[in-house]
Amino acid sequence: MILAGAAVAQRRLGPSSSATTSTTERALPSSAVQGRLSKIETDILRGEWADPRLGRTSFNEWADRWLDSTVNLRANTKDGYSSILRRYLRPAFGSYPLGRIDVLAVRSWLAKLEADGVGQATRAKAYRLLARILGAAVEARFIAVNPAASAGRPATGHRRCGSPPSTR
Repeated sequence: MILAGAAVAQRRLGPSSSATTSTTERALPSSAVQGRLSKIETDILRGEWADPRLGRTSFNEWADRWLDSTVNLRANTKDGYSSILRRYLRPAFGSYPLGRIDVLAVRSWLAKLEADGVGQATRAKAYRLLARILGAAVEARFIAVNPAASAGRPATGHRRCGSPPSTR
């Protein structure tokens, strides 16, 4: 982004075919610049800003960092996470930059798992792991929002136990 009044060096060939450099002014409308800066400032104050450069980190790279830095997991849990990553998450999101994973991508992935005959409980586990990994990316400011948080959690088929409803 070039801010209003920023100097831009231009390289062009002069009459003697040698390269010359000149400086010109390229001004963007100040209202557009102010609007963009205002939005960034508001996002920062709300704690919703993420560095777009960090959003270019691939899902695979982030998932590896997340798994390596997650402590206090039993060996079985870590093995289970690794298995879900290998079978369901990496094939779908592995090369995606974190910032390019959106709600539609998550919903499409869930629909594909269902169409492929992946069971409800497994879909729910994979979804929860995806949401957890992307949630950590939000906490680390790699992305601004967790696309799995609003994608609609798949039903697990389990209901909470409780007292039967009153028949009065």
